[in-house]
Amino acid sequence: MEKRYFDELDSLRGIFIMGIVIYHIRDAFNGVFSEILDPIYKYGGYFGNYFFFMLSGFLIAFSYKQIVREGRISFSGFLARRLIKIYPLYILSTIVQLCLMILLSGTYGITAKTLLLNAFMMACGWIEDTYPLNLPLWFVCVLMLCYILYFAVCRLTKTGNKKYIFMLLAFMLWGYILEIKNWDFPFCYACDGEGLLNFFTGCLLFEIYSGLDTIQKKRLSAVGLTALFALAILSYYKGFSAVSGDIRIMITAIICPTVIFCALTVSPVKKLLSFRPLQSLGKISMSVFCWHSPFLKISGILGIYSLPCQAGFISYLLLLILFCGLSHLTVEKKAGSLFGILLSSDKNRK
Repeated sequence: MEKRYFDELDSLRGIFIMGIVIYHIRDAFNGVFSEILDPIYKYGGYFGNYFFFMLSGFLIAFSYKQIVREGRISFSGFLARRLIKIYPLYILSTIVQLCLMILLSGTYGITAKTLLLNAFMMACGWIEDTYPLNLPLWFVCVLMLCYILYFAVCRLTKTGNKKYIFMLLAFMLWGYILEIKNWDFPFCYACDGEGLLNFFTGCLLFEIYSGLDTIQKKRLSAVGLTALFALAILSYYKGFSAVSGDIRIMITAIICPTVIFCALTVSPVKKLLSFRPLQSLGKISMSVFCWHSPFLKISGILGIYSLPCQAGFISYLLLLILFCGLSHLTVEKKAGSLFGILLSSDKNRK
């Protein structure tokens, strides 16, 4: 995939991360600007999480499918690359959230088990169906599980692509079953289903994308856009929930795949997504994702809640973006550089 594609995907990250943030802060600011933001207040979290799972699957298949299947990277190397992109922000934002919780509410409900599960990114979807201390990071816990399973899929199917496709479809089906059944067994929770269904759909989407020529990609994008346009018209007259039915399937099967495909193939869409501020927002999306919940508590301490709702809402978003820009430059980039140095040192010693 050419480098320019990542710029457009960064813009999509910027759009969907703001949908997640607005979805989560609705109650804190009394649903301000609901005339404009009501669809985001209702569905922003669903669309955002599904999109990020799917995009993660798409990009992990692009980056790692061949090198994992050919044995050019070990499991420890694969996991280390994943962790260094996620763990520094994850653990730092979790520690800050923990300190804020203790400051505001005391230590009630905080146990040694809770701390360990949060430290090892296992607080949600592994052996318990609970939320982490930094609530939105349930997504990261489930994502790590998806990464591990994807590595296993690639290693088990290194001799044939049909077997690889079959296993992708099997995990998609298993994810759908978990979502609708809502079981309460280790590794078999609804949150796991949401992650598996969309992550492995993203992997399959990459297979489709990489197997088509330019004309075929544009035709498939046109089909998806037509479906979205029809959905928008019907939703306007009859209401989105009435038209979509099970919204989870609509997002997974039509909306998110079409958005990703169009971002990569449709020239007018690609041009719109070349907006630099939006791309910059996408580049800090991981910081925004990790920090927006702790920053909401900090906003209360700083008195932003005492402002009129509109002013508080805007102030929170602007300060969050500024803070996350600094976090991206320090925590994300410096941690990555340090880890690269450590890896080089290990290789030299060997």
